[in-house]
Amino acid sequence: MLEPLPDQHTGTDVLLCGDHIAAAVEPPPGSTPNPQPAPNPQPAPSPQPTVSTAGHGYWLGAADGGVFAFGGAGFYGSMASQTLNKPVVGITATPDGKGYWEVTDTGLVLAFGGAGFYGSMASQTLNKPVVGITATPDGNGYWLVAADGGVFAFGDAGFYGSEGSSRINQPVVTSAVN
Repeated sequence: MLEPLPDQHTGTDVLLCGDHIAAAVEPPPGSTPNPQPAPNPQPAPSPQPTVSTAGHGYWLGAADGGVFAFGGAGFYGSMASQTLNKPVVGITATPDGKGYWEVTDTGLVLAFGGAGFYGSMASQTLNKPVVGITATPDGNGYWLVAADGGVFAFGDAGFYGSEGSSRINQPVVTSAVN
């Protein structure tokens, strides 16, 4: 069940609500609150990654692909009315807040609004499921991260290494950009 979050969020805090993801984003100029619930969201089966940028709104991503927009965050679409083979496990915003990407545990990337599509891992066999997505600072790419520490770079995202071939004690559950 989705728990309410305040829509007056103003910091750069990362928000995590139960089995849903929240990312604070800068609202587009002149935007108004536009919450858009997805029908019957189902909790994702794994820990949820989160991404944050400074802003006055945020999105929650549900396992069924639904997107909930709060505060100044605009609603640019979702997959809630479609049948997905695997759950959505991550959401990240474009730097200007005018779009977002969702990713499933198979590495399928879904782009909405001003978010460009730069590729996905959906057609590849992965050792472990994807657990998150992080946008590049300019929004012209993104990284996917898998539970085994594998990192997959798309668009202008550089590849700087990964833990995919290493033995790690616990699964990776999130990522952040520097």
